[in-house]
Amino acid sequence: MRIRLDVSSDKLEWIALVKAPGYRMGMSFVRFIVDTGSNRSMIGYSDVVRFNLPQSSLTFSENSYIGGTSLKLHRLDDVTLMEDEPGNQMLRLKTQCIFASTPSKKNESERIRAKNIPSIIGLDFLNEQGIGLYCNPSRKEAYLELA
Repeated sequence: MRIRLDVSSDKLEWIALVKAPGYRMGMSFVRFIVDTGSNRSMIGYSDVVRFNLPQSSLTFSENSYIGGTSLKLHRLDDVTLMEDEPGNQMLRLKTQCIFASTPSKKNESERIRAKNIPSIIGLDFLNEQGIGLYCNPSRKEAYLELA
């Protein structure tokens, strides 16, 4: 099965339905950037705020420095990403772990910087799910393919 990606001049995007019931998050759309240079998949801080994830009860995993911004990554277990293509059955990809990002410091400038870091699908998710990536930017064609 193929998951179509949106191709722009500088990024590949996947708009997925995400469900994380253990974190009071029903099905919600998330715009992920597919980043093969990232070894961590994460829900960006702007989405963490939008979904009202309980930041005080998230399990801290590690610090990360992304796009010139220092972030705390919190482990989210039992998260499902879904794709609903017309004419196809709903595809459900249950992941063992994805991270939620929050700013390392709580001042306003750090929060603004953290909100500018997008949600990311990295190599960890692609490897875990056995997903291949095809991309031909000159033809504006890209997709994820399940083996």
